[in-house]
Amino acid sequence: MNIKLLSKNEINELSKNIIIEIDESNIQHFSQFHYFSPSNISGDYEQFYICAFNNNELVGVLKIAKSYIHNDFSIAYIDIRKDFKNNGISKLLLSYLNNYFQEKTHVLIYCFSREAKSISFNTKIYSYLNKLLIETS
Repeated sequence: MNIKLLSKNEINELSKNIIIEIDESNIQHFSQFHYFSPSNISGDYEQFYICAFNNNELVGVLKIAKSYIHNDFSIAYIDIRKDFKNNGISKLLLSYLNNYFQEKTHVLIYCFSREAKSISFNTKIYSYLNKLLIETS
């Protein structure tokens, strides 16, 4: 598994080779992904992507968006390709995120959601990031 940090332009270029599907709600997303979609790459705000590759094939994406007002970042989503779920890829992406911000001081990373299922997942993210911060401090 290879983890890389990609800019918005790089992810746009990479996504040109991914099949677009339309789900039952008539929403476009990239094949085998749930959140990762053409509309999620758009926007004027600063964003970057931590991506997991298996044999040069994109299998996981963690999207980070930077606030214009503060020096903080939000995890917009973590999306793992359906056929690669439950292989620890989310933990690899979060570890990379932790290492990326390790040298910076006072960086706030937050997640938000309206869905109970996502709130539970966000709790797992916070727990895992907190464990990483304690281990690397």
